Amino acid sequence: MFCSQCGKEIQEGVGFCPYCGAKQNSSNKSIDNMIDNAGEEIGSGIDDAVNEFKDSFKDTSEKISQKIEEADIKKNWKDYLTMENMEKLAAFALIIPLFMGIVNFVLTGVFAGFAFIPGIGFIFGLLLKIVRLLFVATAICGAVASGYVLYKNEAKRNTWSYILFGLDVAAALACILILFWPVASWWDVPAWVGPVRKILGLVALVFGVDAISRVVVQNKGMESEPNVSADIDAYKTWYENYKKNQAVEESKETAVAVAEGPESYFDGTGASLLGLLIIAMLVTCITCGLAAPWMICKVLKWRKSHTVINGRRLAFNGTGGSLFGHWILWEVLCVITCGIYSFFMYVALRRWEMQHTTYEDEPLVAGQFEGNSFEYLGYGILQAILLVVTCGLAAPWTITMIQKWQMKNTIVANDRMKYEGTALGLLGQYIIVALLSCVTCGIYYSWGIVRINKYIYAHTHVDR
Repeated sequence: MFCSQCGKEIQEGVGFCPYCGAKQNSSNKSIDNMIDNAGEEIGSGIDDAVNEFKDSFKDTSEKISQKIEEADIKKNWKDYLTMENMEKLAAFALIIPLFMGIVNFVLTGVFAGFAFIPGIGFIFGLLLKIVRLLFVATAICGAVASGYVLYKNEAKRNTWSYILFGLDVAAALACILILFWPVASWWDVPAWVGPVRKILGLVALVFGVDAISRVVVQNKGMESEPNVSADIDAYKTWYENYKKNQAVEESKETAVAVAEGPESYFDGTGASLLGLLIIAMLVTCITCGLAAPWMICKVLKWRKSHTVINGRRLAFNGTGGSLFGHWILWEVLCVITCGIYSFFMYVALRRWEMQHTTYEDEPLVAGQFEGNSFEYLGYGILQAILLVVTCGLAAPWTITMIQKWQMKNTIVANDRMKYEGTALGLLGQYIIVALLSCVTCGIYYSWGIVRINKYIYAHTHVDR
């Protein structure tokens, strides 16, 4: 180290400089070391997260490539410009305003938090405009495709085909209105824009659900007449086939893991979780948040009691009283640090949780969590970037990335966990949960959590 007064090199840890006699502040050195270590740990977390994401993405790419080779898909893009594919694009274009509206809402919320940060605000604003333009371009392509089919094929020209073409134009117009909502300030946009885009998007969506069934699922063509009962049957058949295929894929993924030991699974239900969450929210609100530790313990106990790892059911012995002191301290630290500690609070809570997690048949041996808060911060930074850049599409990959990190740092009764799930396997579950949550206005949320947990814990095993 060097003297803070004369700058000469002196022995590490001395209280006074032997040359000028100035008192040395050793705390500055320790603070510098803490900052350096924190920076290294955050960087290490980002590096690990990038490697995990690359492995997950590579695995997905290899599987997709294998599927493409097995299906012998044509490589020339012009080969896809068939009348049949144009009809399918025209059908799908009707639901684009819905997805554009959802993505626009999410990204606008994200952009609002960064709008006033120089540089970053510009990047987020540019990203938002690019994403909007992509949706608009796709919707316009759908309208052009349906018009081209009508122009080239006289047999397709009937009432229902013309309605489809008109609604494709309406969907494209709805997307264009979303594109300009808002551009500068909300008061610069005419009042009629909001209601018109919603009406156009809703009408296109209603007809689009039927059109996708007729044109894509049933392969009847855009000129076919709508039939609600046939649509319902077609979607049921498609879903049943999807479930069968998904079961086959999952059995392939878990074959190796099952061979290593007894089965892992999660047997909780969405209804029981919904009831528990409602009670937890009500009690927490009534007590102005004071009962939060007890409610958290109830949820953790429910989740652990429904989790089985390699044939051994977990148990949780934590209590709200023992968590309360920690909770108050964490809340105080969050206030003092202006909310910064809330990010580190996750790892602190996870450590406390694992200290009270055991096997049901071995209740005296507690578990532990070895994850580092700064590493988790690195993972969180990469996850946020990927979710924003991909409009949430990278969620299965980021969930897989963090789950692998979390499990490799989780120990239950001297058994270190490992997660063997893949992003591609989780993708199907994620899509179902996202769609059903939107359709049910969030009511499906509890069942969605259970569905995701079933997949995650079916692919979680003891690292032998």
